[in-house]
Amino acid sequence: LKSTINNKLLCLPQDLWQTYFFFSKLRNTGFISLTFSKNIAVIHTRPGYAAVIASDIDTAKLDAVAGTIAGDDTIMVILHEDVERQTAIDDLARAIPAIKSVAL
Repeated sequence: LKSTINNKLLCLPQDLWQTYFFFSKLRNTGFISLTFSKNIAVIHTRPGYAAVIASDIDTAKLDAVAGTIAGDDTIMVILHEDVERQTAIDDLARAIPAIKSVAL
């Protein structure tokens, strides 16, 4: 881990490094939350992240997902009919791993 103050290399204990890596990975994804309404999932992101995350979902060609529509900080994910929520979460986690840390 490189310091931004004096450009020195910092060494962290393994467990602290894993915690740092987990939270920095979660922060960098832009993902905030996931909610459902019938066959629609709504993903909230940090401002400016929605289009990139929606593109990742579309590029992954997930079995549960029919398509996405993205704004600045919100994504509407249209799920195929009769897809269970947990199946959708598992599928979406392939494109957005941070979902598993928030939605179980």
